[in-house]
Amino acid sequence: MTATSSARHAAVIGLGSMGFGMAASLLRAGFTVAACDVNPEAVARFSA
Repeated sequence: MTATSSARHAAVIGLGSMGFGMAASLLRAGFTVAACDVNPEAVARFSA
């Protein structure tokens, strides 16, 4: 099997200090990011 896809997707579980920073960096690098957190305020902050 060879990797021929150029899809750049990432998932981040937890949008605390570290997770939020990682997710933001991935977005800036051109990744599509799926993120989740038990705190709805953290999800809203990331979605803004």
